[in-house]
Amino acid sequence: MNPENNKSVARNLTELLGRGQVEDALRLLADDLTWSVQGLGTFDKNGMRGNWRQVFSTVSGESVLRIREMTAEADRVAVEIDVDIKLPDGRDYRTTISALMVIRDGKVAEAREYLDTAYVQKTFGPEPT
Repeated sequence: MNPENNKSVARNLTELLGRGQVEDALRLLADDLTWSVQGLGTFDKNGMRGNWRQVFSTVSGESVLRIREMTAEADRVAVEIDVDIKLPDGRDYRTTISALMVIRDGKVAEAREYLDTAYVQKTFGPEPT
């Protein structure tokens, strides 16, 4: 795929998650996915399903993820995303994450995500599900 098509995959993934459509977003992940989250561990596709369900289960309506910047070269897409989620208990989860995604055959095959892990653990608990 060319860089513009790869950016489209990253954009679609972000939009689906922003609408809380976790199962649709998972269709954009390769079956042999490796997704590393700085300070939290490395997850396969099923692990990301659990993580995303925990974070995006309350999302409805307008997108809460907004791409701030995106750059692509060859099979890699670097994306910076603003996150703004209202949690069920009324708290707001607002942060910016960065991810480097490797796209293979129109799906994310590998990702390395960088975020404020202390804020994640404070908000969602010490262990991702």
